[in-house]
Amino acid sequence: SFLHSYMVSMFNISELYTVMRTTVRQNTLLLIADSFFGGVGVGDGIFAEIYDGYSAAGAYAADSGNLLLEITAELGVSGLIVFLAFLLLIFIKLFTSADRREGAKARVLAGAPAAGIIAVIFCGMTGYIWSDTMMFLGFCMILGLGASISEMRSSPSDALIVSDGRVIGREAKIHGHVYGSGQDASIDIKL
Repeated sequence: SFLHSYMVSMFNISELYTVMRTTVRQNTLLLIADSFFGGVGVGDGIFAEIYDGYSAAGAYAADSGNLLLEITAELGVSGLIVFLAFLLLIFIKLFTSADRREGAKARVLAGAPAAGIIAVIFCGMTGYIWSDTMMFLGFCMILGLGASISEMRSSPSDALIVSDGRVIGREAKIHGHVYGSGQDASIDIKL
């Protein structure tokens, strides 16, 4: 399975594999130094094409082997700063949401996506995980889950009834026509 092979490669500490990883990362740092602010650009195979100029003859690397190094190589330090600022804003939103919740289960629910994001970033330290589209999709799904959880109301008393884009309040009587039946109907809503 993918997860098993990924975990095996992540913790592979054979001498040749370690030297290869170290060399690729050192060459990536040289590449970053030459394109510090703007990076080399994003695209399929761009890194490998540019990397050839920094590696020994015959050496090949499809990516830097590190998520943050790859982002910096492709987008420059400015792209890395934007990415880290984005993560910081996500964490602030998630932890603020967890802080205003009542009950341990609700706090864990609000903090769980933050733990997932940290886990993905940690895994990214040992490999460029976004080269696998399923890992990138998983990361985006964790972000989406976190965004939806952070927007959930902490209690029903925080909820408001909205009709046609207007906030009605916590109590409303909605009256309308039931299409196809020729009858009117009304409903009382109390939160």
